[in-house]
Amino acid sequence: YGFVRQCGGGVLLHSRPGAGTQVTLLLPALDESAIVRAPAGQALRAAPDPETAPARPGRPLVLLVDDQAELRRIVRRQLVALGHPVIEAGDGDEAREILDAVPDIGLLITDIVMPGRTDGRALCRHAARARPGLRMLLISGYSDEQPGLQDPWPLLRKPFTPEELESVIEETLR
Repeated sequence: YGFVRQCGGGVLLHSRPGAGTQVTLLLPALDESAIVRAPAGQALRAAPDPETAPARPGRPLVLLVDDQAELRRIVRRQLVALGHPVIEAGDGDEAREILDAVPDIGLLITDIVMPGRTDGRALCRHAARARPGLRMLLISGYSDEQPGLQDPWPLLRKPFTPEELESVIEETLR
């Protein structure tokens, strides 16, 4: 659902007892006029790839943790476009190993609900003990997810825009 919303789409659900559920994903159509074609016999030069854009000085290395690979890819692209170098982990257990092995991480962005032994909150508690001063940001696609009373970390709800992500990162890093 978060991926579909971030793409500007929607979801239709039709369910009847005994008949099952039909889920329809609505995604924006490709605008054919936006396709750039090379003239006959000429190669088309590729536009700069936002995933390989150089990091900007002063931007901390981000550890991005989310068990949904496609959502992680979208957020990684947003972070790279903002000038952040990014390391990814697919679950909390993998992220703990990375945190313990890579001292240059300056910002942890983690989904709250993930499979495995280590969810996002447990990962943040581990990081707070192991890496005092590390900045952390929780993200969640569950609309009923509330920041815990004991959580000192901000919560950003999915889906979010690149501008919302940039704003909460700037606030988190202050």
